Amino acid sequence: MLIGDEDFPNESITLDLKFGYDFESRRSKLELVKDIVAMANTRGGSLRFGESETEQIGVTPLEVNALDSSRIASFVNSFIVPSTVIVSHSIEPMDGERAVVEIAVESVLGPPIVMAKTGNYEG
Repeated sequence: MLIGDEDFPNESITLDLKFGYDFESRRSKLELVKDIVAMANTRGGSLRFGESETEQIGVTPLEVNALDSSRIASFVNSFIVPSTVIVSHSIEPMDGERAVVEIAVESVLGPPIVMAKTGNYEG
């Protein structure tokens, strides 16, 4: 589905649009950690999976399951100090089995989040 400019916002410091999420890729998971920590350390924001600035394709049911906010928070928290990031998710069903998933990231109050361990893209 194509989206007109008047119907959809552009990416910004508080909105990141992603076509999909490769939940089996360590690189993809670590990029998600980086994006969430960056948003939490600034104003907070949202990551929307299954769309770009011009097209909405949705993500698969497997990706929807992998983008559950409790799973995401647990993974992110394993890399950060203090070890709490607050995220929630919403699911916007599309035609068929696909959906758009939005991960909302709350801004931290107090000291910024720092990485407690190094992530490795391999393995």
